[in-house]
Amino acid sequence: ARARFLAAVDSSDVKDRGPAQLCHACVATLPVQMAAIAVHVADSGLEVLCASDSVAEQVEWAQITLGEGPGIAAIAAGGPIVATNLASSNELWPTFAAEAAKSGVGALYALPLEIGAIRVGVLDLYRDHAAPLDGKDFADAITVAELVTAILLTEGPTGGLTDSLGPWWDQPLSTREVHQATGM
Repeated sequence: ARARFLAAVDSSDVKDRGPAQLCHACVATLPVQMAAIAVHVADSGLEVLCASDSVAEQVEWAQITLGEGPGIAAIAAGGPIVATNLASSNELWPTFAAEAAKSGVGALYALPLEIGAIRVGVLDLYRDHAAPLDGKDFADAITVAELVTAILLTEGPTGGLTDSLGPWWDQPLSTREVHQATGM
């Protein structure tokens, strides 16, 4: 999984360099149809860093706006949260589950992006049908989440932690404006 993911990140087929190539690499490597990454931003809370497509971005924003969903729960718990059938009645996240199912998401696998006490955010992997990942695929997803975390937290060939995540972390201005407008 590591080699396939890193090859997908470096693929010349990816048109959008930067954070979005991480989401596209997740979709290329794992048996999922969509992926999104939400990160902690100082004084703002969670924000969508990137998504593989507009549906994943919409569902990711729904979690953040509603404050509920597997991604939010994974960050709080510090471990993976799996929702294999969002169309069924979901007592944990009723509003989010309805929004996700309406968008065509059948299953969601939320993997926190963390190393020790450093919590960067969450990698959400989406399937368009309700189905669990088998043991090997889930292990591959954990491996990919660890690689995404390392990529977000490392700088160049030295591998040192950075104060700023540089180009991987930079949010588009429109994202910040949405949060400002929501707060107003």
